[in-house]
Amino acid sequence: MQKRMKSKLAAVSLAAMMLGTSAFPALAAESVTGDVNGDGTFNISDVVLLQKWLLAVPNTTLADWKAADMYEDGRLDVFDLCLMKRELLNIVNTPDSPEPETSAVYSIIYENNAVTVKDADGKALTQHDGISISGQTVTLTTPGEYEISGKSESGQIVVDVDKSTYPNDKVELILNGLELSNTSVSPVYVANVGDECVITVKSGSVNTITDGTNYTNADGSVGTIYSCDDLKIKGKGTLNVNANCGDGIVSKNDLRIFNGTINVNAADDAIRGKDSVRIGDPDKLPTNGGDGNYDALIITVVSENGDGIKSNETDNPSDGFVTVNGGTLHITANNGDGIQAETELTINSGTINVEISGGNSGNTGTGSGSGSWGGWKDNTGTSDDTSASTDMGNTEGIKSAGNITVNGGDVTVNGGTSSKGFKAGGKITLNNGNMKVNVGNEGIESKSNIEINGGFIDLYAGDDGFNVGGADSADKALVMNGGFVYAQARADVMDSNGIIEFSGGTAVLVRLSITGNTVIDGSDGMSAPISFNGGRVIAIGSPKDLWSQDVAGYGGEYADKVIYNSNVGTLSNIAAVDTNENVLSFLNASYNSFNAYGILYAPGKVDAALYNNAEVSGSTNIYSDYYEGGTFESGTQIK
Repeated sequence: MQKRMKSKLAAVSLAAMMLGTSAFPALAAESVTGDVNGDGTFNISDVVLLQKWLLAVPNTTLADWKAADMYEDGRLDVFDLCLMKRELLNIVNTPDSPEPETSAVYSIIYENNAVTVKDADGKALTQHDGISISGQTVTLTTPGEYEISGKSESGQIVVDVDKSTYPNDKVELILNGLELSNTSVSPVYVANVGDECVITVKSGSVNTITDGTNYTNADGSVGTIYSCDDLKIKGKGTLNVNANCGDGIVSKNDLRIFNGTINVNAADDAIRGKDSVRIGDPDKLPTNGGDGNYDALIITVVSENGDGIKSNETDNPSDGFVTVNGGTLHITANNGDGIQAETELTINSGTINVEISGGNSGNTGTGSGSGSWGGWKDNTGTSDDTSASTDMGNTEGIKSAGNITVNGGDVTVNGGTSSKGFKAGGKITLNNGNMKVNVGNEGIESKSNIEINGGFIDLYAGDDGFNVGGADSADKALVMNGGFVYAQARADVMDSNGIIEFSGGTAVLVRLSITGNTVIDGSDGMSAPISFNGGRVIAIGSPKDLWSQDVAGYGGEYADKVIYNSNVGTLSNIAAVDTNENVLSFLNASYNSFNAYGILYAPGKVDAALYNNAEVSGSTNIYSDYYEGGTFESGTQIK
């Protein structure tokens, strides 16, 4: 069935319309069967015959015209044809049948405290089997496309489609300049739908949905846009959601947001899909053959006492996941987590900016160096936050009770003294992307394993920078195989209650306090907890606290390449130069707050010397204050 009636079908011949209007008396309902060709069955041939007759095709006759009056008004017109098509779909549709298309677009218009419904031709309908109106509540009981516009301060859109009759059908709500408010129930409520409810935000339109401060729906739920079944949001318009009572956009099943400018201000969770949340159409990912363009997806959410985006299903291990495929996300969670999943949290691409509470900003000091995302900070070893009234307990920017995987994108997390950047009950795998973390608690924490395979990570933490926590175990590991890490922390910069292994990439690790912790801290229960098997590691901190074990305890094929000096004093502009005077690395920064600095340099397979107060020309800036290559001019050799 066509989504919109073809224009030539809508323009039925005047003769046929007049014949249908004047030649036939009103009929009893029992006469209506759809069998217009008189063969004893109702099938597609009856629909084709009626269509020909309405178009005045020569030599077309109806054996039983009464059977075609599906609208029961004593005349034959395109409305009967549409109803006949719908009835035929109801008969033939089974769970294995192809998904039927919707029949027409109906317009629902709120104006002057009233509701008007029009069909695809703009004709006002006084009644329709699939639409019921009570006051300013419109209930949709059949699949189809419904364009909704206008303004109502006490309106509600309810989707309640019988799943046994329409097991695979969709309802599409096309928002086109809708301003809908309701203080006693959810303004948009999806009770039942066979396949999914689709909210299309029409291009160029601005739509605002607002609820009250204290209410519950009949089923005890709360949410400005609330769906008991699958919900999908798309389109290129703007959707503003003001959730004054609790959650903003909610689905008890799967929630997908593929396009649109979506703004949510919520008293509790801003966006929640119990079974799952998927942001961005996966078909647009280059890995799936798409163009990677998510410019039409911009989500901005503010949560006052909940989470920004979450999935909270715990009963089914295949549910409870959040996937971000693309788009621009601005998330502010004042007393909750930025993005939270129960099983898997995956970021494939996109720009994600998360602001979480838990004290004042973690990185408020000033330092002598400068970086692309902020400089080297004060090295006093004291807390950056003195306002306990703003500390609301631990919150996390990117959180999963299971695993976290980052395959790409730009992810920024900022938080206060009690906030953590990433936290996972399972494994954290960082494959690619740009990540900036600036928090007052731990930067990236897993209770299982952390694996860094690529990407750029700029991290500041008031506690541990990277932490593999929980009980000591040989199964726990913090492994760096590639990528670039630029981490500053006031406690351990890299801490594992298992092993720490460097096999590739570059890590610049700086401790910002002088007592009680280490730059690289492996488990005391392991015989060789720290291994340098490749890559490049620069560790700077108190001479006594560069690592948790003696140098002799280091494992790995290239352990003898580790350069260590325990009493350098002030460090400034450090260069590592190989035996041919090629510059391997150049750290253009100063550390002068300690009486003495220690430095550990592990260049992997290459023999190198370290120089302080170095002058280097022609180096390439890799990240922040870190350079590689160039020509060594001068310096004081420290090892």
